[in-house]
This record gives sequence, C-alpha cells and structure tokens, in this order.
Amino acid sequence: DNQKNKDALLIIDNFETILYSKEINEIKNIISKTSDYITIVITSREVLSLDYEDIYEIRSFNIDEAEELFYKEINYKLKLSEKEKKILREDILEYILGKNPLAINLIAPHFIKGLSIKYFKDDLSKNLSEMDENFDIEETFKKSDRNIEKRKTLVSSISFSYSKLVNTEKFIFEILSLFQNGIYIENLKMLVNRGNNKLEHAFRLNLAD
Repeated sequence: DNQKNKDALLIIDNFETILYSKEINEIKNIISKTSDYITIVITSREVLSLDYEDIYEIRSFNIDEAEELFYKEINYKLKLSEKEKKILREDILEYILGKNPLAINLIAPHFIKGLSIKYFKDDLSKNLSEMDENFDIEETFKKSDRNIEKRKTLVSSISFSYSKLVNTEKFIFEILSLFQNGIYIENLKMLVNRGNNKLEHAFRLNLAD
C-alpha cells in the first residue's frame, strides 16, 4: 500500500553492517529525504530507530522446517533410527546450525550417502570447537550485529564448508578475494591453470604482505 503513490522501490540489504559507522547519521538523513519520493525496503538485524519506519519481523525456522530443509538439500531418502533422529534434530540442526536456513544450505550437501549421523555431528562439533579457539567472533561482530549466536552459526558453517574443498578450490577463492569488482572466467581459469607451486607461493606471499 505504501508504494501506491510512488514510482520506485529501493531495497537495501544487510543494513546492520553500517549502523555503527561514522557516517550513519548522514546516511539516515539521506534515507529520510529519499523516502518522500520512493518506497524503501531495508533488511537489518537491528532496527534503524527512525520515527517513520514500519518494522516487520521475520520469524526463525522451527525444528520441523529445519529438518525438512535438511532432507531437501541432501536430495535422497535418509532412514534414521530414533536415536539418530534426535542427534540430527537436537545436536546438529538445533544446537550447531541454530535452525538457520543458510547454514543448513551450506552444511547439508556435505552429508554424503552412507555417512553416520554421529560422525557428521562429531565432525561439525570439532570444526566449531576449532573456530572458537582461532576466531574471536564477538570481537569481530560486536559493532555490526548483537545477535552473535546467529553470526557464529554462519561463520562456523562457512568454515566447515571451506574445509571440505580441495586445494585448487581454496586457491580459487583466494584469487577471487583480490578481484572485488569481478574477474572474467577465462582469466580465472588461466590463473588457476598456471597455479603451480611457484605461482601459488608468490600469491600467498602477496597476501601476507
């Protein structure tokens, strides 16, 4: 209804990442003036605290929805005992993945056919424990997101997924990190194909510098 008398719709995603920047007041002022002429939809884990904003909360998955998504992502019928179902629902989906849809999307494809649910849970727990030791998530996200547990779930899922890549795939991600504006696929293939030990060593030295 808000858009009936306006000709354009602007969508701003992940606004919480700039809520604590030095320019936030100036940004909010721009949004205020712009909203007189267009409809603005902003996604954020924290409210903007503007007088005229309408807040719509998106609920989290319940455990049944999380389980359904997990089965959909593994893409084959999985027969589990009651004990294994409990491990999947309580330990993996509820505790480790926090019923987070993106985390489930990242993790589920790594559950290969024939793998024990308990082994999968132990592997995820080990990764989570190692991340806690090597990555201070509260320090990293304290200014951009107060919902640390959700951030922890996602970072852990990305870390686990990354750990399952072969060295060439990891090298591709490291190359991509240098090209923030993108790179042509032909050039990327050329760099990867030349990815002998000398190039890789020089590349890692460049990252270290």
